[in-house]
Amino acid sequence: MELQDIAGRYLETGADLPAAKRTLKLVESALSQAARRQGKHGAAALLRVPRKRFQEEARPESVNAPPNLDEYRDEADPGNFYSEAELLDMYRAEYGALAEIEEPAATPAQLRRQERNLRLLKRKIQLINDLAAQISKPPVLDDLISGWFDQRVANKFAAASLETLADLILFMNHKGYRWYRAIPRLGEVTARRILSFLAGSDLSGSLSAYAMMPREKFKRVQAGGAVSTQSRQTPRDAIVPLEQINAATSFLNGTEGTNRALGTRNRLQADDDLAAINAWLGLYKDRENTERAYRKEAERLLLWSIYSKRKAFSSLSTEDVGEYAAFLKDPQPREVWVADKRYERFHPAWKPFVKSGLSRRSAAYAIQVLSTLCGWLIGQRYLDSNPFDGLPRMNAGNWQPISRSLSVNQWERIRSYLKGLPDDESGLRQRFLVSLAFGTGMRIHEMAKAVVADLRTYQFGSEPVWYLHILGKGGKEREVPLPTSVLLLLTAYFRARGHDFTTIQDLPGDIPLLSHLGQTQAALTTRSLDKIMKGVYGAVADQMQDEEPYAAEALRRASMHWMRHTHATHALQNNVQLKTVRDNLGHASLNTTSIYIHTEMADRHREMEAFVGSI
Repeated sequence: MELQDIAGRYLETGADLPAAKRTLKLVESALSQAARRQGKHGAAALLRVPRKRFQEEARPESVNAPPNLDEYRDEADPGNFYSEAELLDMYRAEYGALAEIEEPAATPAQLRRQERNLRLLKRKIQLINDLAAQISKPPVLDDLISGWFDQRVANKFAAASLETLADLILFMNHKGYRWYRAIPRLGEVTARRILSFLAGSDLSGSLSAYAMMPREKFKRVQAGGAVSTQSRQTPRDAIVPLEQINAATSFLNGTEGTNRALGTRNRLQADDDLAAINAWLGLYKDRENTERAYRKEAERLLLWSIYSKRKAFSSLSTEDVGEYAAFLKDPQPREVWVADKRYERFHPAWKPFVKSGLSRRSAAYAIQVLSTLCGWLIGQRYLDSNPFDGLPRMNAGNWQPISRSLSVNQWERIRSYLKGLPDDESGLRQRFLVSLAFGTGMRIHEMAKAVVADLRTYQFGSEPVWYLHILGKGGKEREVPLPTSVLLLLTAYFRARGHDFTTIQDLPGDIPLLSHLGQTQAALTTRSLDKIMKGVYGAVADQMQDEEPYAAEALRRASMHWMRHTHATHALQNNVQLKTVRDNLGHASLNTTSIYIHTEMADRHREMEAFVGSI
């Protein structure tokens, strides 16, 4: 049957040839995708072969054969304006003579071609019959992506090593709502249609909320304070942040903890472990960094207690916390407790530890924090005793390894690298950040919070001098001198950000000293600052790799905090008074600052070589 006849019989629009052609393409595409879902790429290619290929007949090459009626209709009447009889009269008027030509017998080659076409046509019909039932089947995780989406889109996923729908959904859950940004040349419109298709299919249950809603909306859904007492439905073996913990049973939530003080003596309104920990953390709500550090340690212990030990926090014994101290250094099973990198707390891939367990120093700090927590809860008459009191003292000490301070050579190489950066916003931001860190010894969170209003001027002579006001660790205030070279870089950096001013103090006070590129009002986070600094370290390490591989490797391990150590070490080596360095760093005692008084490793090594060699 001709396509128009088929349309007249089966389509709701009747003998509508354009509609019939569109419908035919949709059916062919659906069948081809069904074949690709099963990995039958050869069959998919065969289904895409136009039907005209199977209807070709041998014609003598010396005669210009007329088009058939379908071909003539496509050319002469694409709008379907003429009736069938009118179109036939037009065709005969134009091709009547040629249409009457009697074609000669086919050659052997032409006969073989006709036989091949007949075989392919039979194969195609069989494929259509076999695959017809597959078109209506819902997608499953093992289906190939190419079986459900346009081949051009599937190729983009293949380039990102995503083969099946399971691969794609796992990728979306991991990357979040804007997952498509990690797929080169995949637009947002296409991504939203793919998400809509998956969300409306039987696979919707495999999609996480993190993949289906914007980050800010997801965070609001997850929100509930530093630690929320709201119970969430989470699996028993799910390691989640405190705000998502579900410990509904009394033997886990602490209402019946064996180390609880008498209920009538409890000074807290909290009657369960989560609420009690929340009350303790609430003491530090105005000290963001302290609160975050303490929450991390309390969180790890509570999660371990519930999910590994299957005991309430308020039921832990000295033996239990001793076991926990060992766990901190090697959290097992690793796939449950350790993430491959740092994730936001709302991210599905979040874990309490990142890359590994804690060092001896970090473990000692954790035990100290947790002992303080338990001591406070005893004072509030929530706990009866402190299980950490029975552990041997884990002295972390105050010694700082010299390797956390840059050598003179490393620092000079960094300065040389910075001088070679362009004078655009990005280059000036890097130069100012490094100069501010080295020139003041500020902590990273202090730099992240610094704004124009923190700048101060004093008239000690003919020229004003500049200081930077800092609200430091423990809420302590201090002011550090802002050297002229740092101030000049800040001025150039502000102008590169688009600010027009006579003096910096003309600018609005809430403008951050360090901001996102192109967003001068958006302050950088501590993580962003550390990332920029590590980018500088990495670039300099690459330059040093061939000549000084050990110094290059040390730079690759460095963090922003190394600049604070470098500031103190180099200042003292250049005869800056100990008291001045103490005040810059915000230390309460000279004893703390004195840890930076040491010589370069090379100097020490030469001295010992000379000593040992003389024996």
